[in-house]
Amino acid sequence: MRRYHQWLIQHLQGEQSEVLAEKEMMQALTHCRDTLSPPATEALELRYEEGKGFAEIANQLGRSLAATRQLLSRVRIALRECVQNRRVQI
Repeated sequence: MRRYHQWLIQHLQGEQSEVLAEKEMMQALTHCRDTLSPPATEALELRYEEGKGFAEIANQLGRSLAATRQLLSRVRIALRECVQNRRVQI
């Protein structure tokens, strides 16, 4: 999850990253991750915790390569939006 956390901070720079402390960012990210579906969580873990490539993830999830890329893209968007919304609530 650390790699995703770094990616998220890069994409939020200039917006919330300066306002949202790292601890708050991790709390928001953890909360948002808990809202994901099981396949989305698994794909996220395989990609960012285990460092697996898209082809490996697709094979493990039983999805096509295109569907796996799309799933991870949607997961990143959902997490980014959720963290931004959590930041407003904090």
